[in-house]
Amino acid sequence: MLTVYNSDSLIVCQGCNAGTFQYNEDMKIKTTEHYNRIIQGATAILLTEGLAAFSTTKVAKHIQMAQSNIYVYFKNKDDLLVSVFRYHQKKYIQFLVDRIDLSLPPTDALKNLVSTLDEFHSSDKESLDVIWSIRQSTTLRQLIPKVSDDQIFIAIFQWLKDLQHQGTVRQLPLMYLTNLVFSAIIDYFQLIDSKEMSPNELAIEEIVPPLSALLFV
Repeated sequence: MLTVYNSDSLIVCQGCNAGTFQYNEDMKIKTTEHYNRIIQGATAILLTEGLAAFSTTKVAKHIQMAQSNIYVYFKNKDDLLVSVFRYHQKKYIQFLVDRIDLSLPPTDALKNLVSTLDEFHSSDKESLDVIWSIRQSTTLRQLIPKVSDDQIFIAIFQWLKDLQHQGTVRQLPLMYLTNLVFSAIIDYFQLIDSKEMSPNELAIEEIVPPLSALLFV
Protein backbone atom coordinates (compact mmCIF):
# COMPACT_ATOMS: atom_id res chain seq x y z
CA MET A 1 0.00 0.00 0.00
CA LEU A 2 1.20 3.49 -0.83
CA THR A 3 -0.10 6.26 1.42
CA VAL A 4 0.24 9.77 0.06
CA TYR A 5 -0.53 12.99 1.89
CA ASN A 6 -1.39 16.33 0.38
CA SER A 7 -2.46 19.59 1.99
CA ASP A 8 -6.17 18.90 1.76
CA SER A 9 -6.74 15.20 2.31
CA LEU A 10 -5.41 11.75 3.02
CA ILE A 11 -5.02 9.75 -0.15
CA VAL A 12 -4.67 5.99 0.01
CA CYS A 13 -3.70 3.79 -2.88
CA GLN A 14 -3.78 0.02 -2.89
CA GLY A 15 -2.08 -2.03 -5.55
CA CYS A 16 -0.36 0.84 -7.28
CA ASN A 17 3.17 2.10 -7.52
CA ALA A 18 4.68 5.43 -6.51
CA GLY A 19 3.89 6.91 -9.89
CA THR A 20 0.12 6.42 -9.74
CA PHE A 21 -2.51 6.45 -7.01
CA GLN A 22 -6.27 6.48 -6.63
CA TYR A 23 -8.03 9.40 -4.95
CA ASN A 24 -10.61 8.38 -2.37
CA GLU A 25 -13.04 11.25 -1.61
CA ASP A 26 -14.33 9.48 1.49
CA MET A 27 -10.92 9.56 3.11
CA LYS A 28 -10.72 13.32 3.54
CA ILE A 29 -9.81 14.29 7.10
CA LYS A 30 -11.17 17.33 8.94
CA THR A 31 -8.59 19.44 10.72
CA THR A 32 -8.83 22.60 12.80
CA GLU A 33 -6.18 24.16 10.58
CA HIS A 34 -8.26 23.68 7.43
CA TYR A 35 -11.45 24.78 9.16
CA ASN A 36 -9.86 28.05 10.31
CA ARG A 37 -8.30 28.54 6.89
CA ILE A 38 -11.74 28.33 5.28
CA ILE A 39 -13.27 30.69 7.86
CA GLN A 40 -10.53 33.26 7.29
CA GLY A 41 -10.84 32.93 3.52
CA ALA A 42 -14.60 33.31 3.70
CA THR A 43 -14.18 36.37 5.90
CA ALA A 44 -11.82 37.95 3.36
CA ILE A 45 -14.21 37.31 0.46
CA LEU A 46 -17.21 38.59 2.41
CA LEU A 47 -15.43 41.82 3.31
CA THR A 48 -13.96 42.47 -0.14
CA GLU A 49 -16.72 41.15 -2.43
CA GLY A 50 -19.81 41.67 -0.28
CA LEU A 51 -22.57 39.26 0.69
CA ALA A 52 -24.34 39.33 -2.69
CA ALA A 53 -21.20 38.27 -4.57
CA PHE A 54 -20.03 35.73 -1.99
CA SER A 55 -19.47 32.17 -3.19
CA THR A 56 -17.61 29.05 -2.09
CA THR A 57 -15.89 29.09 -5.48
CA LYS A 58 -14.28 32.42 -4.63
CA VAL A 59 -13.34 31.21 -1.17
CA ALA A 60 -11.71 28.08 -2.59
CA LYS A 61 -9.73 30.13 -5.10
CA HIS A 62 -8.67 32.63 -2.46
CA ILE A 63 -7.27 29.99 -0.10
CA GLN A 64 -6.08 27.68 -2.91
CA MET A 65 -8.16 24.74 -1.77
CA ALA A 66 -10.38 22.43 -3.78
CA GLN A 67 -13.99 23.63 -3.57
CA SER A 68 -15.08 20.09 -2.75
CA ASN A 69 -12.99 20.22 0.41
CA ILE A 70 -15.02 23.16 1.68
CA TYR A 71 -18.12 20.97 1.56
CA VAL A 72 -16.39 18.45 3.80
CA TYR A 73 -16.69 21.10 6.53
CA PHE A 74 -19.84 22.97 5.53
CA LYS A 75 -23.09 21.72 4.01
CA ASN A 76 -23.55 24.72 1.71
CA LYS A 77 -22.80 28.41 1.31
CA ASP A 78 -25.29 29.47 3.99
CA ASP A 79 -23.82 26.99 6.45
CA LEU A 80 -20.38 28.49 5.83
CA LEU A 81 -21.68 32.04 6.29
CA VAL A 82 -23.44 31.11 9.54
CA SER A 83 -20.18 29.56 10.78
CA VAL A 84 -18.31 32.74 9.84
CA PHE A 85 -20.90 34.72 11.79
CA ARG A 86 -20.55 32.47 14.83
CA TYR A 87 -16.75 32.78 14.71
CA HIS A 88 -16.84 36.58 14.77
CA GLN A 89 -19.78 36.90 17.14
CA LYS A 90 -17.94 34.75 19.67
CA LYS A 91 -15.20 37.40 19.77
CA TYR A 92 -17.82 40.15 19.99
CA ILE A 93 -19.66 38.45 22.86
CA GLN A 94 -16.48 37.95 24.87
CA PHE A 95 -15.66 41.62 24.39
CA LEU A 96 -19.11 42.61 25.67
CA VAL A 97 -18.99 40.24 28.63
CA ASP A 98 -15.71 41.75 29.81
CA ARG A 99 -16.95 45.35 29.62
CA ILE A 100 -20.74 45.73 29.83
CA ASP A 101 -22.09 46.97 33.17
CA LEU A 102 -25.88 46.79 33.45
CA SER A 103 -25.81 47.86 37.11
CA LEU A 104 -25.24 51.46 36.02
CA PRO A 105 -28.11 53.97 35.74
CA PRO A 106 -29.87 53.54 32.34
CA THR A 107 -28.22 56.45 30.52
CA ASP A 108 -24.78 55.56 31.90
CA ALA A 109 -25.30 51.92 30.88
CA LEU A 110 -26.15 53.06 27.35
CA LYS A 111 -23.03 55.24 27.34
CA ASN A 112 -21.05 52.20 28.47
CA LEU A 113 -22.50 50.14 25.62
CA VAL A 114 -21.67 52.80 23.02
CA SER A 115 -18.08 53.16 24.27
CA THR A 116 -17.69 49.36 24.33
CA LEU A 117 -18.83 49.08 20.72
CA ASP A 118 -16.47 51.92 19.81
CA GLU A 119 -13.59 50.01 21.42
CA PHE A 120 -14.54 46.85 19.57
CA HIS A 121 -14.80 48.78 16.29
CA SER A 122 -11.29 50.12 16.87
CA SER A 123 -9.75 46.80 17.89
CA ASP A 124 -11.67 44.36 15.66
CA LYS A 125 -13.44 46.27 12.90
CA GLU A 126 -13.37 43.16 10.69
CA SER A 127 -15.55 41.16 13.06
CA LEU A 128 -18.05 43.97 13.48
CA ASP A 129 -18.29 44.39 9.70
CA VAL A 130 -18.90 40.65 9.24
CA ILE A 131 -21.62 40.58 11.90
CA TRP A 132 -23.35 43.59 10.37
CA SER A 133 -23.08 42.29 6.81
CA ILE A 134 -24.57 38.88 7.55
CA ARG A 135 -27.37 40.38 9.62
CA GLN A 136 -28.51 42.29 6.54
CA SER A 137 -29.75 39.05 5.00
CA THR A 138 -33.28 38.15 6.10
CA THR A 139 -32.56 34.54 5.11
CA LEU A 140 -29.38 34.27 7.17
CA ARG A 141 -31.02 36.02 10.12
CA GLN A 142 -33.26 32.97 10.39
CA LEU A 143 -30.18 30.76 10.72
CA ILE A 144 -27.76 32.71 12.92
CA PRO A 145 -27.89 32.45 16.75
CA LYS A 146 -30.89 34.05 18.45
CA VAL A 147 -30.89 36.38 21.45
CA SER A 148 -31.82 33.43 23.65
CA ASP A 149 -28.66 31.56 22.62
CA ASP A 150 -26.22 33.81 24.51
CA GLN A 151 -26.29 34.83 28.17
CA ILE A 152 -25.07 38.38 27.55
CA PHE A 153 -27.95 39.13 25.20
CA ILE A 154 -30.43 37.45 27.53
CA ALA A 155 -29.15 39.73 30.31
CA ILE A 156 -29.40 42.86 28.14
CA PHE A 157 -32.96 42.04 27.06
CA GLN A 158 -34.00 41.26 30.62
CA TRP A 159 -32.50 44.59 31.75
CA LEU A 160 -34.48 46.42 29.06
CA LYS A 161 -37.65 44.47 29.92
CA ASP A 162 -37.30 45.47 33.58
CA LEU A 163 -36.85 49.10 32.55
CA GLN A 164 -39.98 48.85 30.42
CA HIS A 165 -41.93 47.66 33.46
CA GLN A 166 -40.57 50.67 35.35
CA GLY A 167 -41.71 52.98 32.54
CA THR A 168 -38.15 54.00 31.64
CA VAL A 169 -37.86 52.32 28.23
CA ARG A 170 -40.36 52.94 25.44
CA GLN A 171 -43.19 50.43 25.14
CA LEU A 172 -42.09 49.05 21.79
CA PRO A 173 -40.87 45.53 20.89
CA LEU A 174 -37.39 45.14 22.35
CA MET A 175 -36.09 43.48 19.20
CA TYR A 176 -37.06 46.62 17.27
CA LEU A 177 -35.56 48.98 19.85
CA THR A 178 -32.25 47.13 20.12
CA ASN A 179 -31.92 46.89 16.34
CA LEU A 180 -32.67 50.61 16.09
CA VAL A 181 -29.90 51.49 18.54
CA PHE A 182 -27.38 49.02 17.09
CA SER A 183 -28.06 50.24 13.54
CA ALA A 184 -27.57 53.85 14.57
CA ILE A 185 -24.21 53.05 16.15
CA ILE A 186 -23.08 51.08 13.08
CA ASP A 187 -24.19 53.94 10.82
CA TYR A 188 -21.94 56.25 12.82
CA PHE A 189 -18.95 53.94 12.38
CA GLN A 190 -19.61 53.61 8.64
CA LEU A 191 -19.75 57.38 8.21
CA ILE A 192 -16.41 57.68 10.01
CA ASP A 193 -14.80 54.77 8.10
CA SER A 194 -15.94 56.15 4.73
CA LYS A 195 -14.67 59.61 5.73
CA GLU A 196 -18.10 61.09 4.99
CA MET A 197 -17.91 62.51 8.49
CA SER A 198 -15.09 63.04 10.96
CA PRO A 199 -15.05 62.51 14.74
CA ASN A 200 -14.38 66.24 15.01
CA GLU A 201 -17.84 66.87 13.56
CA LEU A 202 -19.53 64.37 15.86
CA ALA A 203 -17.70 62.54 18.65
CA ILE A 204 -18.85 59.07 19.63
CA GLU A 205 -19.99 60.40 23.02
CA GLU A 206 -22.31 62.85 21.28
CA ILE A 207 -24.49 60.12 19.80
CA VAL A 208 -25.58 59.00 23.28
CA PRO A 209 -28.24 61.75 23.78
CA PRO A 210 -30.09 61.00 20.50
CA LEU A 211 -29.87 57.27 21.24
CA SER A 212 -31.26 57.92 24.71
CA ALA A 213 -34.16 59.79 23.11
CA LEU A 214 -34.84 56.75 20.92
CA LEU A 215 -34.69 54.25 23.76
CA PHE A 216 -35.84 55.99 26.92
CA VAL A 217 -39.08 57.79 27.76
